Amino acid sequence: MNALTVIVPVHNSVSTLNRCFKSICLQTFKDFLVIIVDDGSTDGSNALCQKWVEKDSRFHLYNNYSQKKGASAARNMGLAHVTTPWVTFIDSDDWIEKYHFENLMNNLGNSDIGVSSFTSSEQEVVARGSAIQNLSHDELLCEVLGLNLVSGYLWNKIFKLEIIRENNISFDENAVLSEDLEFVVQYSVFCNQGFFIKSPKSYHYIRRNDSLTRNKNGEVQKYCDEYRTVKRIRNSVRGENNVVKNAAKSHYAITANNLYNVIKKSEQRNNYKEQMSGLRVDILSVIIPYTLSKQYKFRNKASAWWTLIFGPFWER
Repeated sequence: MNALTVIVPVHNSVSTLNRCFKSICLQTFKDFLVIIVDDGSTDGSNALCQKWVEKDSRFHLYNNYSQKKGASAARNMGLAHVTTPWVTFIDSDDWIEKYHFENLMNNLGNSDIGVSSFTSSEQEVVARGSAIQNLSHDELLCEVLGLNLVSGYLWNKIFKLEIIRENNISFDENAVLSEDLEFVVQYSVFCNQGFFIKSPKSYHYIRRNDSLTRNKNGEVQKYCDEYRTVKRIRNSVRGENNVVKNAAKSHYAITANNLYNVIKKSEQRNNYKEQMSGLRVDILSVIIPYTLSKQYKFRNKASAWWTLIFGPFWER
């Protein structure tokens, strides 16, 4: 039986697919399956995926013909077909070092989740030993809710299928932003411990404007959607201790402030004055734990204070 499944959602990624799939095939850890979910590509991605399926028996292609489209729908479809004990995700724009799976699988031990470091560099990262940090339940949640290398990203982590299935964890197919974070937080709530490979950085996250995880809706609407998602995330950790709850409050503060600033700069600002005032009240309610947090940079905290002080003038 295979040990690991890799889910790769695809949408119009023909220019990056070969590099992504080749990096998966070259893994030193061989005991894995690949589930590709094509989310309605029109650029030849599907035909290229089919070639890889014919080339490597570990690759399997599923097509999302449903009305629900997007990365979350594709990932949920992929999860429905997983039968291995462990599962991970790779975006079709990205690629991994040849030791990526091996480093994660070999360090699992009694952990419920494994996390790798990532880089946005296109250059190969040569492995010269590894630095590993063990994470307790609370440490894991605080790191996931922060903006450091662990963070709430999906693709630098490996998950236990048993936890996902037993707790009915899935991706919110209506969310536009932070759906990854919501999934990871919901999962981490059920983890006893995990580990973080600080180095080497084995996942290459490549930013593109037209990838599946980028949405072209209006900025205000996108950030409103993210704000609602982060509200749900905050509610999901209400049963945790104060350290974790304060981490969630800090993430809530930065999200509320981001939305406030997007509205402030938009042409429709006059239509959102009531919402701006409400956001400012929300920021005020969590400003103390946010200010004391070590997970966020000074300039982010200063921006929130700036909103609190000068907001009444902008809302006139």
